[in-house]
Amino acid sequence: MKFKHLASSNKSNARFVANTKVEAEVILKDAMRRGDILSIVDDGVSSLGNSKYLYTIDAGKTIGAGGETKILVSIADDGGMLSAYPTK
Repeated sequence: MKFKHLASSNKSNARFVANTKVEAEVILKDAMRRGDILSIVDDGVSSLGNSKYLYTIDAGKTIGAGGETKILVSIADDGGMLSAYPTK
């Protein structure tokens, strides 16, 4: 989880309603366990040569500082999470 995706960041990126990495990871884990997968899209190949996919998950509640209720998660085919952030 990158600092730029935390509520305390002054960046313009999508931000979780969490001020720490630990809080953001709790939000992410909860959404991945309880949320509904809305779509899975092929996202090409990672820098390590693995296929990667974008999962859009509806968290069912507000998880983003801008009112977002969905999370976009990029996962490589080896199971590694590449990125995760709130999205509309």
